[in-house]
Amino acid sequence: MSNTDRLNFIKAYFAVEDKVKVEVPPTVSETIKGKVIKYFEGQRLGYSFKRGIALVERKDVHLFHKHPHFIIHDVKRGDE
Repeated sequence: MSNTDRLNFIKAYFAVEDKVKVEVPPTVSETIKGKVIKYFEGQRLGYSFKRGIALVERKDVHLFHKHPHFIIHDVKRGDE
């Protein structure tokens, strides 16, 4: 394997892991008519959440580790 092949492999590997999916769990409440599920819509730590999910830069994941209610998922290209 030549150096250019190694360099291309490393670039491709790190290009896949540039984003991380962060999720806020939905709030489920029981009513007389059934279950009501509410997803978080808003901003936290500089990122906007849609239906409780935001794509976060990998460099900012440490901010979300400090808060236990966030669920952090690794995202690969094509799974977004």
